[in-house]
Amino acid sequence: MKIAFPGFAFCALLDSRYGNETGFALCQKNDWRFLITLKEGALPSVWKEFQTLRQLVPQNQRRVVDNDITYDYAWVNDIPYGNHNLNVLECRFTDSKGDQCFVWVTDIPVTATTCHPLAQEGGRNRWKTENEGFRTQKHGGFEMEHAYAKRPTAAKNFYLLLQAAHLLCPRFECYCRGKSHVQRAFGSLRNLARFFLESLRRDLLPDPETLRPVLDEPIQVRLNSS
Repeated sequence: MKIAFPGFAFCALLDSRYGNETGFALCQKNDWRFLITLKEGALPSVWKEFQTLRQLVPQNQRRVVDNDITYDYAWVNDIPYGNHNLNVLECRFTDSKGDQCFVWVTDIPVTATTCHPLAQEGGRNRWKTENEGFRTQKHGGFEMEHAYAKRPTAAKNFYLLLQAAHLLCPRFECYCRGKSHVQRAFGSLRNLARFFLESLRRDLLPDPETLRPVLDEPIQVRLNSS
C-alpha cells in the first residue's frame, strides 16, 4: 500500500479483534491512524474508564441532526492503556431498525468538530462495507467462500468476477424494479441474470482499443428484451 500510494496518510478502520496491544502496535509501526470498534467486554479498563469519565466531562457531548436522524455523541480523550493514550467515541441514534449504539477507540483526538465525521465517514463506513458488502457477498447469492483461498490465483480471479457481479446486481435491480416488461420478456430477474451469464460465455469481448473512442464519451447502458 505504501509503495502504491506514496505520500498518502492512512487510517485503519478495524473491528474489535484488533483492539489490543498487537493491533495498536501494528498501526503505530506503520504510521497509520486507527479507528477500532470497541465492544463492552473488550479492553475492560478502557471501557470502565470511559463510562466513569464521561460523567465528568459533560462538555464532551454533541447532538447532530443529519438526514432526519438525530445522532448523540459523547467522547473522552487520553485514556491510558499500556504505552498508548486512547480516545473513545460513542454514537447513539434511532433509525428504522431501532435504537443503535456504536463505540470506537481511536488515536485521533475527538472534538465537537471531528466527532460526526469520525463516526459517519470512518467507523460507520467500515460497518457498511462489512455488512452491506462482504456479508452480502457471502450470504446474498454470490457464493463467496474461503475454499477458493486454496489457490491464490483462482481466488483473485473468482473475487474479481464476484465484485463485478456485485456491482452490476444493484443496477439490474434498480432498473428492473417495477418494470413489468422485464417480467414479460424474461420471466424474472433470475432469468435475466441467466441471459446475461450466457452472453458473457458466448460473446467475445471487443478489443479495448476499438472501444477507446466510445469510452472517452459518456454512455448509457440499456437492456434489450430481444
